[in-house]
This record gives sequence, C-alpha cells and structure tokens, in this order.
Amino acid sequence: MDLVLTFVIIVSYCYKDITETAIKMFECLNFGDDSLQVLRLSQDLSVSCTDDLYKIWVYYVALPILILIGFCFPLLALIHMYRKKK
Repeated sequence: MDLVLTFVIIVSYCYKDITETAIKMFECLNFGDDSLQVLRLSQDLSVSCTDDLYKIWVYYVALPILILIGFCFPLLALIHMYRKKK
C-alpha cells in the first residue's frame, strides 16, 4: 500500500510537467516555402520531424506516456475514489 501511495503522490506532483513535455514532442514548426518544406521540432530545432528516429520517439515514448499518464492515470484515480466512496 505504501508503494502505491508513493507512486500516486509522485505522478500527481509531476503530472502537468510529464504531459506537457509529451505534448510538446508532437509540435513541429514548418520552415521554408512551398517547394522546400522543412519540419523541425519546436523544442529542439536540430531534430527533423520527418526522421525515423523522431517517429520512433513519438510513437513509442510520447504517445504511450499521453495514454497512460495523461488519460489512464486520472481515470484509474477517479474509479478508485468512486469505489472508496461506496
């Protein structure tokens, strides 16, 4: 029980920063004109949004974090509180 409580407190404390960082991984800026478009990550302009490494980070790191921490964690907390209420 103490381990679960510790995890809940830590994730709750860092929730905003974790989800905000994961969302920023999807934010790309368009540089160039119609003939030559270059998409760069807004947080680090040295990272191209068309590279395979970027896509791996987005699909295997940022998206799961958004799903698990951004959606499932609040949902599970709500379900847990609802069950404890009864």
